[in-house]
Amino acid sequence: MTHDAIPAYGLWGSVIINTAAFVIFAFSFTKPQTRRDWRSFGAFSAFIVALFMEMYGFPLTIYLLSHVCPAGADRGTRSAAGVR
Repeated sequence: MTHDAIPAYGLWGSVIINTAAFVIFAFSFTKPQTRRDWRSFGAFSAFIVALFMEMYGFPLTIYLLSHVCPAGADRGTRSAAGVR
């Protein structure tokens, strides 16, 4: 079994479909009318978008860690003789 056949990120179609489904489902129950209701619904929608982008798109954690620990950095892996 190979694990490098299909990446587990970059599924932007899933991001769009799931976000739309959840926002439409929430809208069908809430029906925002006042300005405050729309603001709360907008915050909820932004959370849903961020959630599915993190889940199916490019994970924010990997993006941030790529700047902290770039590829090729010395991670303390040395042999007994001290040679890499």
